[in-house]
Amino acid sequence: MHIVINILIIFFSPHILFSQPWSFSADSYYYLVPGGKNILNLNGYADHKALRTEMRYNYEDQNTASVFGGWKFEAGNKVQLQVTPMIGIAFGNANGFAPALEIELAYKSFDFYLESEYFVDFTGKENDFLYTWSELGITLFNALRTGITAQSTRLCIKQKWMFNAVFLLLSALIQ
Repeated sequence: MHIVINILIIFFSPHILFSQPWSFSADSYYYLVPGGKNILNLNGYADHKALRTEMRYNYEDQNTASVFGGWKFEAGNKVQLQVTPMIGIAFGNANGFAPALEIELAYKSFDFYLESEYFVDFTGKENDFLYTWSELGITLFNALRTGITAQSTRLCIKQKWMFNAVFLLLSALIQ
């Protein structure tokens, strides 16, 4: 318990939190589920230096919210690598915790993204699952990125399918 309190003090001390600017972003996905209920997923992100935080809804499961925190490690110039180990907790329809890992690899306009988490459900080991999301993309313009994606989520496990698709991402910077 003493170690956890020390870590929280380090992460959340006013000097560390407010000495440098934060960056915030959000996104959402709308899943068209064959033979099931369509789902709107909402995600929010807050970054401060190497600190990464994420807030999610309908991500690990339907009607479930989660909060994640971790630390980003970056390397490379021409080929850029970012690795972010995280830990999170979920509550709602699914209740549990999840160690997670995000990996980003980029070269010029090409990129690869992989996100995995192992969800440990508080109701029992039979409800634990491995979540994965991967993307192989190309940025065509500043605000346009496209590519292919594959994922396996708790929803996919219940429906016994893995979601594979082409994606198109339009982004806008609001200042």
